[in-house]
Amino acid sequence: MRVCLLLLILLSSLPISDACNLTTHPRILFTKTEEAAVKKRIKSDPLAADIYKELVRRADLAINFPTCRYHIPDGKRLLRESRHALGVILHSSMAWRLSGEKKYFDRSVRELDAACALKDWNTSHFLDTGEMSTAVAIGYDWLYHKLTQEQRDRYSNALRIKGLNPARSSYTDKKKAWWTDGRNNWAQVCATGLLFAERALEKKGDPLHPVRAGALATLKKCHKFYMPSGAYPEGPSYWHYGSNYHVLGLALIRSDSTKPCLPIPPEFKTSPLFIEHLTGPTGYVFNFA
Repeated sequence: MRVCLLLLILLSSLPISDACNLTTHPRILFTKTEEAAVKKRIKSDPLAADIYKELVRRADLAINFPTCRYHIPDGKRLLRESRHALGVILHSSMAWRLSGEKKYFDRSVRELDAACALKDWNTSHFLDTGEMSTAVAIGYDWLYHKLTQEQRDRYSNALRIKGLNPARSSYTDKKKAWWTDGRNNWAQVCATGLLFAERALEKKGDPLHPVRAGALATLKKCHKFYMPSGAYPEGPSYWHYGSNYHVLGLALIRSDSTKPCLPIPPEFKTSPLFIEHLTGPTGYVFNFA
């Protein structure tokens, strides 16, 4: 999830946004107000400028990457393709927003086209669906005003049909999907991806989407992972993976002051100390996971 860390670093010192405006886009994590602030900071802050250069480098590399495909080599996981789509869309669409260069917009659209053309997002391994929902939600939201109506309809339909609709049954079926109970990192990733999809499509006045309610409950259950002192039950690698998504989910929720948000437990705030104490002076961790 290094791509998400890059985004968080750029936004980390910005003031909290105004309440989420459901009549316009972009609304996921990086509003127009925040975009203007980041552009200004890149010009005045050497660290921000270096991060921006790295963003552009990754976006330039992605231009010649192949698009995602329906490839499940082990017969179970589409996850590599979902992560590929997320990396390309996040870097390319952010590079377009900060530079205005059309090549980055075009690359984002190519990836969105490929992702939404897949026959499904492999809901039998819902982690794949969660990451692909995150990717398409960001692309749809961040590129919204430059997309044609046909593209908007196609991408939003894919989010509904391949992401939110299968998730609804995960929460409403008599036998709920196991990850909805908040057992491990899957819960953090899947819940956040669904919250992204729901926010991207939400319209002012819409009733609370059943998937949003379920995803909020799932994310809240994940707070127990960090109790009693900030340690994480699956070790450092999954701490990075699950916690990155957890932070993105909390940031998305808290960006809309018109709705209830999840409280952040003190154990979550002290959790970075867990990783610090597992990491040696070489930068490597001991063989905990």
